Amino acid sequence: MAPENELAIPPAEAEDNYHSSGDKDEPLLFTKYPQPPPDKDGISDWLDEYPDTDSTSRKIFRENVWPGLGLFAADFLLFSTMNLKPLWNEAYPECFGYYAQCSRSLVRSLTFTGIWGLIVGMVVIGTLTSFRGRRYGSLLTGSLMLFSALCICVTSLIPDQEIIFTSMAFFLFIFGVGLGGEYPVAAASATEKAMVDMYEKQVQVDREVAEQRRTDRESGVTSTANAAGTAAAPSDSELVTASEPEMSVSEAEGPPEGSPDAPKDPSSPTSVGSGENYDEDEAFIIEQERGQRVLGVFTMQGVGIFLSAFLLMVLLLIFGQIGGDNANRSSDYNPFFLGMIWRLLVFFSTACLAFNLKSRYEFLEESEVWASDNRARKRRFLISVEEIATAFSYEQAKDGEEAKPKPEPIKRAASDASETSDNSDILEMKMKDHSGDRLSSSLSLAFRNYWHRLFGTSLCWLLWDVAFYGNKLFQANFLYALTGSSHSLFELALFSSIFSLVSLAGYVTATKIIDHPMVGRQKLQLWGFGVVGLLFTLSGFLYDRLNSPALMFFYLLFTFFGQCGPNATTFIVPSEVFPTEIRTMCHGFSSAFGKIGAVIAAILFRRLNTVDMFLACGYASFIGVILTFLFIPDAGPLDLYALDERWHMILDGKKDEYDGPANDPQFCSYFERKKMGLPW
Repeated sequence: MAPENELAIPPAEAEDNYHSSGDKDEPLLFTKYPQPPPDKDGISDWLDEYPDTDSTSRKIFRENVWPGLGLFAADFLLFSTMNLKPLWNEAYPECFGYYAQCSRSLVRSLTFTGIWGLIVGMVVIGTLTSFRGRRYGSLLTGSLMLFSALCICVTSLIPDQEIIFTSMAFFLFIFGVGLGGEYPVAAASATEKAMVDMYEKQVQVDREVAEQRRTDRESGVTSTANAAGTAAAPSDSELVTASEPEMSVSEAEGPPEGSPDAPKDPSSPTSVGSGENYDEDEAFIIEQERGQRVLGVFTMQGVGIFLSAFLLMVLLLIFGQIGGDNANRSSDYNPFFLGMIWRLLVFFSTACLAFNLKSRYEFLEESEVWASDNRARKRRFLISVEEIATAFSYEQAKDGEEAKPKPEPIKRAASDASETSDNSDILEMKMKDHSGDRLSSSLSLAFRNYWHRLFGTSLCWLLWDVAFYGNKLFQANFLYALTGSSHSLFELALFSSIFSLVSLAGYVTATKIIDHPMVGRQKLQLWGFGVVGLLFTLSGFLYDRLNSPALMFFYLLFTFFGQCGPNATTFIVPSEVFPTEIRTMCHGFSSAFGKIGAVIAAILFRRLNTVDMFLACGYASFIGVILTFLFIPDAGPLDLYALDERWHMILDGKKDEYDGPANDPQFCSYFERKKMGLPW
């Protein structure tokens, strides 16, 4: 017999991808809550081939390195092209110097085509992944990135410079499409994998609690503590004497987390984050790994950026292209060796992308959370189609009697209706258009209920990328302004490596503190924007009074606090404030707006002097402080299954009936609290 929160579906009408209990004679079961996850996933099976590997190393590889390998390899290549601009100036002066072989527009397109590809990929692949699955999105992004990288490798061997960079501009766009889709897919996959792991841990905690309580009842002793350390001692009314029937483990566990039948007691392990008396310390114990997991994946971007600059510096040193006293002159460099250096960087990135795609095909499994939510959507679709079919399937009325609906299955109802009713054309049209109508309705409901969150995440990401990409795209200009002199290619690579290493320290620091109850997502983004804005504004106003070491120190501080603040939070927040069905779509729209900020920076900063660049970054950061305060909620301690429960009730037209943790004031933004009349 199916549990109360599950719907038994006859095997003849249930789809193959519904969850099965394993017995062919039993009906397939549907539930919107995740099934207990398997003991191992594909990558864990592969790691078991190396039993001597340290458990910590295995965990880091499984949770951070492998899921973030796409971001690592892709950003290695993308940011390599940014670091290679000075090298290309020396190796190909006919193209990048006086534009004899390459047009000025072609040279500029190398900056913009990748960014435009990012915007397209974030929107298109983010939307597709919401409805086709995380595995589908991961394979699509990996394929696009590998294909375009291989094409860049092949065309780089052509001797004609114009053909090399024309083809590179085209394939950078395709590469950007793949990398753009990688952002929402990687964020959502990491978030949902953490949700499942936390669910598994919670089940284990509940089982230990149940076992402890049963032991106490058998011995006649009152339970005084939770065996796992997360639940409070039961009250007198909860004590059960040994003479009463024993409670089974499954009964003690109760319905899954987020179920309408789940207990609302905040001290219960199955209701983390519910009610006004929510305990943040308790949430930190249970949910402490989700932010670390997501940002651990995102940190691979920082590793790729650092390694691209570091390897460039090493290769320049190996090939003897460090420059001399006249390092700004092309005669100090060998164009052949410079050409080999940048091609080796591209080949390395391509090899990493090939391994990434191969491992995804072999080991990547579908997200348990998305698959469960997808079953809920299919169930809702079947029910609504059945209602449509029933409405047009009536028995012929007898004299003096009303027409009665036929108690037939959905498929026969449609055919019977075509035989007995003139409404068959209407029925066929309604069933044909129903899927599209449902999608349109979901998108409309998503915008009406989450527009303010989408507005906040999108604009905050846009404002941050104005500063972040403005810094990266014009890093050579910033270096010249900060140090007051021109530099050799080796010195530029060295400076870039130092800045990237400081950035990586910011990534790691954010990963370590993001889940602490005294920090959280909103506070980290708020203070990060504030510190970055202050540093840039001071650098702009005091530019003429500060010497180069002081300006360099300010710039390093910006680099650290930027990565530790808004760069990390703008990535993780969209993956936690939207329900599963629209998670990647909304994350994609948010990140696409961010890259629009990069385009604004690329266009605007060409027309600004150094002081105005500093001030523009500072003002953008201060606006980010305001938008973060108004529109960004902190969903760090929130059980994200509550978002799905609320979204399902919205789809069912029961939004006003929802009274769960997703509406708790501490998980809502300032705008939402004011809108719903909730306390501060």
